Amino acid sequence: MRAEPSKGFTFLELIVSLAVAAILLAVAVPSFLQTIKNGRISAEATCLNLALLSARSEAVRRSSFVTVCPRGGADSCGSDWSKGALVFTEGADENLNRTPDLDTATVDVDSTILRRCPPVHEDNSVVAIASADRDSGNSAKRQFIRYTRDGQSNWEPGFIAVCDDRESHHWKAMNVGVSGDIRSARTHSDSDALVDAFNRKITSCD
Repeated sequence: MRAEPSKGFTFLELIVSLAVAAILLAVAVPSFLQTIKNGRISAEATCLNLALLSARSEAVRRSSFVTVCPRGGADSCGSDWSKGALVFTEGADENLNRTPDLDTATVDVDSTILRRCPPVHEDNSVVAIASADRDSGNSAKRQFIRYTRDGQSNWEPGFIAVCDDRESHHWKAMNVGVSGDIRSARTHSDSDALVDAFNRKITSCD
């Protein structure tokens, strides 16, 4: 009887196959990680964008104050936008006789929670910066944005930015105009960063 030659990989073929696989992984893994980060930061920015849009539209529809603030608890305001956001009506204005405290935002027993945003990923962060007098020199971090029944906000103007651990041109930001309108931040002409509501480059979420 004639013995059949064994079939399989030679050692050289195995080494070549492993080398090709390593090259493919080296190319594919970074691209896959970038895709994940792009999707993550886009989803987080979209939630905040929808929070602002819904706050403005609900303020006009209800003819009342509607506020967006960073979450402190399940249904309370805090100080860190990275922990999520709340959209709620402020009960002090139910009869349009009183206005809320201009310096704080509080979810009280008469408030209605309209929307929530979850915390951002641990590698990401969020910052909100605004001015009350259209002077960029007086802009500072803000703990809430409040819309009135005419669709205007207490930001004149301001922005919310979502940052991750990559270069700033990968980040997302929403600018709030003087009239309260919300627009996605455009890319600077240098293509290295987004432009905030004061026509400055967004370079940090600290």
